[in-house]
Amino acid sequence: MEFIIFFFVNWTPLFVACESGKLDIVSLLLKKSGINVNAQTNDGMTPLFVAAMKGFDAIVVRLLSVPGINVNAREYQSGIFFLCFFNKTALHAAAENNHLHVVKILLYNEVTEVSAKTFDGIHLFVSFIKLLLI
Repeated sequence: MEFIIFFFVNWTPLFVACESGKLDIVSLLLKKSGINVNAQTNDGMTPLFVAAMKGFDAIVVRLLSVPGINVNAREYQSGIFFLCFFNKTALHAAAENNHLHVVKILLYNEVTEVSAKTFDGIHLFVSFIKLLLI
């Protein structure tokens, strides 16, 4: 049996299922009342961001089917150890981690912001160029 310990604040069971690639658990959790699909961790990640970052396309599709999901939620880092703010979206996360299939899924979503920039001004275009060159 594999044990994973998360040292992140505000990680819910939905985050853990998305991070672990457990589509069946994600689907079960989304059927429960009170599940917040737009919940954010202490650094601004959402379940969609985590699934996109890990490249779990089926989970991304399942999360996108939930009415009211915030596709353009921003990740951020702040506090004593982090002096910068990343301001990345799920689309950034997918592109930066070379998950072309997830990038395509997110781009087909009408409300995905394709002109999003990170805090330091890095445009998604740069991430896409890196993705295409690999």
